[in-house]
Amino acid sequence: MKLNCDMGEGFTEAEASLMPLIDMANIACGGHTGDRDSMMHTLALAKKYQIQVGAHPSYPDREHFGRRSIDISPEALEASLIQQLEHLALCCHDSGASMTYIKPHGALYNDLVQQDKHWHSVLSAAKRFQLPLVIQAHPKNQQHKDTAQNYQVELIFEAFADRAYNKLGNLLGRSETNSVHSNVKQVMSQVSSLHLNSEIISIEGTVLAINAQTLCIHSDSKIALEAAQAIRTFLTHEN
Repeated sequence: MKLNCDMGEGFTEAEASLMPLIDMANIACGGHTGDRDSMMHTLALAKKYQIQVGAHPSYPDREHFGRRSIDISPEALEASLIQQLEHLALCCHDSGASMTYIKPHGALYNDLVQQDKHWHSVLSAAKRFQLPLVIQAHPKNQQHKDTAQNYQVELIFEAFADRAYNKLGNLLGRSETNSVHSNVKQVMSQVSSLHLNSEIISIEGTVLAINAQTLCIHSDSKIALEAAQAIRTFLTHEN
């Protein structure tokens, strides 16, 4: 199981400390934040520590940091995603790096769980770049697999080390109480359950079967560095 983190989002000091501890860096490429300077800086940091690089595109919504669903046509969304991916691809070319996967950000990422009209736009963009797509590990994933197979897009399933889930298998919205774990003990309990039992305990106490290949830690969390260090130690021992 690999550890990933969203990078290039402006939390420069935290990201520099986290980079040596992760396996995969999801780099913001302009939709919710990020520009050439931030991408090149993050790519250089990833190269220094030999970290796998992926694109982290979103709804074109810098005003709200990509954390709200917006009214956009499937065609316009696909065009925006392609533009974001091309921007990072160019930076990768100039820095000697390789873009190896795509992980959507924020509201777009959450909307994909419901397989709404934007699911096909994201799959189409991933197919164009011939890259795997990281999506949330969820009880409904068989439906995602079936649709992705039609696009010949590989899926990588992800769970969150530092976020709470509800009984339906969805992430609690960031505006909800206790949506982000506040201490390392909570994080490690969730990580252990995911890694050893492929399970998560929802806030209601429901046991959810979650089969994930990668874990995400957020760089904007107050306990991000301490939690990442604990996860790295755990995964190194278990793997």
